[in-house]
Amino acid sequence: MTKTSQASLRLLGGVAEILEELASEVECLGESLCADPDVIVRHMDQLQGIDLIAQTARQLGMLVRSDNPTAALDDVRLEALRHRLHTLVLPGNSGDMVTIGA
Repeated sequence: MTKTSQASLRLLGGVAEILEELASEVECLGESLCADPDVIVRHMDQLQGIDLIAQTARQLGMLVRSDNPTAALDDVRLEALRHRLHTLVLPGNSGDMVTIGA
């Protein structure tokens, strides 16, 4: 297994930061929409979807920022996301390192 380069660590940190910013922007959108009671009544399912997008972005950011993302899977609070990600690292799925790109 190879060590992660400093450039890769900075990149992953930047990705985590962008995911956090995205989550904040999506939450602000949801809050703005919730200021209108008619929107809440007519679009409750969509507003909950907006909240789920923000939570998912935050949880993915936490994983990307982690020193050990596989171990951090247990800290994912969204059950469906945690389950989906766990299936990627289950025994039988290759945990081998791969090279991406040429």
